[in-house]
Amino acid sequence: DAFDGADSEHAGVDLYDQSGRFAPYVFKSDTGYGVESLVGYDDPVDGEYYQGTLGNNGKPYITDPYYYLVDGNKIPIYSLAVPVMQNGKIIGAVGADIQWQNVIDIMNAASILEDGYIFTLSPSGVISTHQNQDYLMENYDVTWMEEHSQEIDAVLATGGSIALSDYSDVTKTNITVTGNTVTIGDTGRNWLVLGAVPQVTVNASSSRLMLIIIFICVAL
Repeated sequence: DAFDGADSEHAGVDLYDQSGRFAPYVFKSDTGYGVESLVGYDDPVDGEYYQGTLGNNGKPYITDPYYYLVDGNKIPIYSLAVPVMQNGKIIGAVGADIQWQNVIDIMNAASILEDGYIFTLSPSGVISTHQNQDYLMENYDVTWMEEHSQEIDAVLATGGSIALSDYSDVTKTNITVTGNTVTIGDTGRNWLVLGAVPQVTVNASSSRLMLIIIFICVAL
């Protein structure tokens, strides 16, 4: 009843859900455009696109990448949303979903210092892009990064840069990893863009690696 005080009159009506909330979801499909009612927005996990917006002090919100069922297909997306305000109170949210595969393709096509690669961690530490497809949408602790959780969690929380060294299952060699955070818009959530390069390559090019990472963050 926050929006119009008439939820009971709209329960089950087109563009509303069974609770009577106005919750249309417009999407593009192979046959054109469709619309259906949003589901799961009250769930603390599945409804991050909505719950996160309500709890972000009136600021826009961006979710971690996640899988969502659209027109019967499960696709990776991320959501951007802004709160609808009335007299200083949040009475709803308006958002847009973007296919995350576009970002994955861009990152995986890039290389650093010829034999390095780029990957991305979401604000919650989910591996959002990576050359190893098995890692996508998993928490970073399933990889060698678990040994560096203290440093990674700290930079995701406060922002800034990070430098790590370990063994990569992608390059099959010891790597140097340099990363920098980026915050999208006024959302206040830090994403971590990292570049991994074999140590034999990076020893002579460490400053150039950091410049490339910073440039990518600015572009994002």
